[in-house]
Amino acid sequence: MVGQAVAAITLLLLGASGVAKAVDPDPTSGALRAAGLPSSRLIARSLGVTELTAALLGLSATAMALIPAAVVYAGFTIFTLAAIRGRIPVQSCGCFGRDDTPPSWIHVVYNSSATVSLVWVAMQGTTPIPWNANVAEILLFTVFAVLGAYASYLMLASLPLHPTSSKEGLFQVLPASGDEMVQFTASNTRFSLIVDGTRLEIVGLALSEEGGIAFRRWQHTVSFAAGTHSLVGTWLWDGVQIQATTVTIRAAG
Repeated sequence: MVGQAVAAITLLLLGASGVAKAVDPDPTSGALRAAGLPSSRLIARSLGVTELTAALLGLSATAMALIPAAVVYAGFTIFTLAAIRGRIPVQSCGCFGRDDTPPSWIHVVYNSSATVSLVWVAMQGTTPIPWNANVAEILLFTVFAVLGAYASYLMLASLPLHPTSSKEGLFQVLPASGDEMVQFTASNTRFSLIVDGTRLEIVGLALSEEGGIAFRRWQHTVSFAAGTHSLVGTWLWDGVQIQATTVTIRAAG
């Protein structure tokens, strides 16, 4: 029963993905182009129709009709794995007709798990939805599968976090005059960072010199969830604010 449920969820998501590609083929076409594969709006739409057809076949009353959907998911697994391992600059995997769902290891795990579950259910000779059950059980199972497919969509499109590491700081031209070096190395000469209203505890790096310039740098790694975020950077020299910058960024899902 669990295998059937997983298979039903993956088929519903595959069908939704196919519809999305058919409606808006551009993200998928762009992903294929970035990977060096044949790409066009027609090819992307054809892929969407193929996905929808495989999903509908898999939801039919024939167990072996799951194989086409398993092949499609296996192709997804290979594509996303190649994009990640090969560092292909794909902004979106084109999964849902969106331009902000870059391939991630979550996609690889999900696609490979979907492939295995579909093949397993086909080998058992069963179908994703128990059509031989009574109407109430079929409806309950279908509702559960729809909710599971939606949860899977949220996971694939919104869950991946995007760790971003950056360095920021101040510099002093050498040789320093007067009290400049004292002020430069003072504890209240620093950089602060506020992300979404929360001040972060950033790490101060060792003082360094390059080409007659002394540098004080701070570093922090932030994991951004998908969505819009506000960053406020403030530079202080001996306790006096000398610059402040506010930046709004959007992290893709």
